Amino acid sequence: MSLPNDFARQLVENLHESVVVTEADLEAPGPRIVYVNRGFEKMTGYRAADVIGRSPRMLQGPATDRRMMSRLVRQLEEGEAFEDETINYRRDGREYLVRWYIEPLRDAEGETTHFLAVQRDVTEERRTQRDARRLATALSQLSDGALVLDAGGHIRHANRALCEMLDLAPEDLLGRQLVGNRFVDARVVARGRRALLAGGAFREELSLDVGTGPRFVEVAASPLRDSHDDLTGFVLGIRDLTEHRRLESVASALNATENAGFIVAGIRHELGNPINSIKAALSVVRANVDTFERDKVLRYLDGVLEEVGRVEYLLQSLRSFGMLERPEVDRLTIAPFLARFEGLVRRDFEQRAIGLQIEADDCAARADGRALHHVLLNLLTNAAEALPDEGERLVRVRASRSRSSTDLVVEDSGPGVPDAFRSRLFQPFQTTKSRGSGMGLAITQRLVAQMGGTIEVGRSELGGARFRVSLEAA
Repeated sequence: MSLPNDFARQLVENLHESVVVTEADLEAPGPRIVYVNRGFEKMTGYRAADVIGRSPRMLQGPATDRRMMSRLVRQLEEGEAFEDETINYRRDGREYLVRWYIEPLRDAEGETTHFLAVQRDVTEERRTQRDARRLATALSQLSDGALVLDAGGHIRHANRALCEMLDLAPEDLLGRQLVGNRFVDARVVARGRRALLAGGAFREELSLDVGTGPRFVEVAASPLRDSHDDLTGFVLGIRDLTEHRRLESVASALNATENAGFIVAGIRHELGNPINSIKAALSVVRANVDTFERDKVLRYLDGVLEEVGRVEYLLQSLRSFGMLERPEVDRLTIAPFLARFEGLVRRDFEQRAIGLQIEADDCAARADGRALHHVLLNLLTNAAEALPDEGERLVRVRASRSRSSTDLVVEDSGPGVPDAFRSRLFQPFQTTKSRGSGMGLAITQRLVAQMGGTIEVGRSELGGARFRVSLEAA
C-alpha cells in the first residue's frame, strides 16, 4: 500500500507511537501487515522486513487477553473503531503493555479496505500509576502528614492526617503548587527543591500558620524516580511537633532549674562587683563634677559603661533559652565567650571542691551565644554531678579549631557513661542520675543541631565521660 504523499509518509515515519496498517481480511492467517513505521520497529524490536505480510498476531503470547482480542475482531467486523490495551511481546520475548486505537480505512464506496492501528507502549506509565496508587494507599494509613507532588511541584495527593493538621479538605490542596502556598515560605521550597534535584534528601523544621494557630512541623522530602531514573515527583512526610515542642519547652524550664545551682552563687558575686564599681565611679564623678577635666570624666563614664556591659551579659545568661526559639547563628569568638562563662560557674565549682580547667585557642564558631551557654551549662552540670565524692574531682573544657570545625570538648574524671547506655544517651527522659528530668542531653543535642553542629560522647583521658561539640568554624 502507498501512503497519499511523501509528506504524510514522512510524518507517520517520525511519529513516536507505533503505526501499523493491515489488510481488512480478519480471517487467519490475516490480517496481513502492509506497513509499519519506525516507531513500531523501536517498540517491538522487529524490522519492517520481518513483519510485512505477517499478522499482528505474531506479537501475542500467553498473557495476551483473549477475550479482549475476540471483542476486537467483533467490533472491526462490524465496522467500528476499537481502543483498549493488553500484553504483547517484543522480538526478544519481553512483555510490554500496549494501548492501541484501530480505525477502519474505507474507499470511495465506503468499503473497508485496511485497518490503521496506532499503538503506544504504556508499560512504564501504568507501572508509575500503580506505584502511585500503592504509595497513596500506604500514606493514607500514616499518622503523620504526607504529600505527593509531581515533578512540577503540584500537589497530587494529601493524606487524611495532613488535611486534619492544616484544617483543610483534600480538594483545597489537590492541583495547587506548593511554591507560593500560604502555609510554606517559598524560600524553604526553593532550598528543598535544590537539594532534591541534586540527588539528595531534604529535612527541615518550620512553623506553619494554619487556621487553628501556629504548628511546628518537621518536613522530610525525597525524590520519586521511574525505572529510567527520571524524576517523576516528590514525596513529603510532615510530622507535627507542636505538642512535642510544648513538652520540650516545659522540660527546658525544668532543666534550667536543675542547673540553677551552678550559676546563682557566681551571678551574685559577678553582679555585686560591677554594681559596686559603677556606684564608686559615679560617686567620684559626682563629688568632683566641678573640678574634673572633661577627659577624666569620660574615662570614668567609659568604665561605667564597661561594667554595665558585664551586667547586661549576666542578665542575658539568666534568660533561659526556650525550645520554641530558633538560635540566631552568627560569628562567635570562643575565648572571650568562655571567659565570661567561666565567671558564672567557677565560684560554684570551688564551693563544691571541683577543679575547673577552661582553655581556648584563638578560634571562632558559627553559633548562638545564648544557646551555646545553655549547652555548656548542661554538660558541666552533668559532669560535676557525675564526679565521685572522693579522689580526683576535675572538669576540663577545651576549645580548638580543626580543619573545618571549631570543637568544644568537655571531659571529667568521673566513672564515664556505661557502654550499654551510650546508644540512648541523647533520647528524652533517659538518665543515670537518681534525680533529674532526663531531658538535659536531649535538649543539648537539639540546640547543637539547630546551630548546624554535632555532639558525640566518648571516654576521657581523665577516666570519665568526654563530650565533643563540633560547630562550623567561622
